[in-house]
Amino acid sequence: MSMEPSTLYPASDPWVTGVGGTTLIGNITNVLTYRIEYAWNWNSTYMWGSGGGYSFAFDETPGQRLIHIIYELPYVYEPDLGIYFHTIGHRGVPDIAADADPFTGVLIVMNGTIQPILIGGTSLATPLSAGMTATIQSYIYGTGVDYTIGDLAPNLYLLYHYYPSQFYVIGGAYPTNMFYTGIPGAIFMTLGGQNGLYWVIPGQWNPVDGLGQINVYGLAHLLPYIIPRYFVYNQYG
Repeated sequence: MSMEPSTLYPASDPWVTGVGGTTLIGNITNVLTYRIEYAWNWNSTYMWGSGGGYSFAFDETPGQRLIHIIYELPYVYEPDLGIYFHTIGHRGVPDIAADADPFTGVLIVMNGTIQPILIGGTSLATPLSAGMTATIQSYIYGTGVDYTIGDLAPNLYLLYHYYPSQFYVIGGAYPTNMFYTGIPGAIFMTLGGQNGLYWVIPGQWNPVDGLGQINVYGLAHLLPYIIPRYFVYNQYG
């Protein structure tokens, strides 16, 4: 929850891929498309924004330990419980993020009618991420590879660790035709922002937007690289 240093369940569950929120800005032309994504910043007027932080109940996941996630505030006060706790070694949330700002959200159809307002919140970001993951899973099966993604987060931490140069999409402006042919890089980077207590650190995990936002094409093509590593890591890691 925004403005609190810890996190809510079930997003903090180590067996869950937690999803934060972003503000997505795009400008499409026939030649170039600009795609910029910042955190869905905490807004004290609307009392909304991306959550994130550190769980006082769960330890950091094996994937987070592998990449040495950063602890922006090593010692914090949890007002709801009236306790202080050390964040170091605890589960960081979220793992990834997606568009959640109601001002940059999506139109939805109900009973055959397009609703007059944009929909946002992590109630948008979470199904967006689930849908993208399902699309990637379908692609992997379509290539003949018998591999079930399951919980997405462990896969991403392995990719971040073993293939850092291929993990992030480079830049924010792309030839428009690349959105049809595919953009390399597994994750779009969050370029900045905050959730009231923590700050985005572009290019690495942070307690606002996690590792960043899924790039379906890039992740679908990079994910098979770590399938052997995934089995070894889960057996011996």
